[in-house]
Amino acid sequence: MFTRLLMIAALCSTVLIGGCQTGVEPSPNSGILRVTFTSNSADTTIVIQSDTSRFSRWDEFFLTITQGRLFRGPHYAPLYATPGIERIPGATVNIIKRQWLDGSPIKPTDFAEIHCKNSRYLTYTVFESNVPP
Repeated sequence: MFTRLLMIAALCSTVLIGGCQTGVEPSPNSGILRVTFTSNSADTTIVIQSDTSRFSRWDEFFLTITQGRLFRGPHYAPLYATPGIERIPGATVNIIKRQWLDGSPIKPTDFAEIHCKNSRYLTYTVFESNVPP
């Protein structure tokens, strides 16, 4: 009885898994994959060792991205910084750099107070590559 119930459960699972769709149809054409990084806008403090402080216009926390790959099974395509002919494999970005809401960068010569209501973290496009179908 238990074996029969187990076989029915396995058959139902197979039917359900086989019917799942991702909603993305295969394409015969290549496309562009864009990978962007931005910090969480709710993060307003930084902790370095045991020192906690609010973000400021002078803070820097660099992240180096050296390599990206897009996998499909055993095959992969390397990702580059731009879809052009330049083959830049990555970038170094300051992931806690902020900008004013109008998109202009915050400079050390700006004396307005920086907070979540008048500024946001920069968004960096680290990879933007042509990818095969």
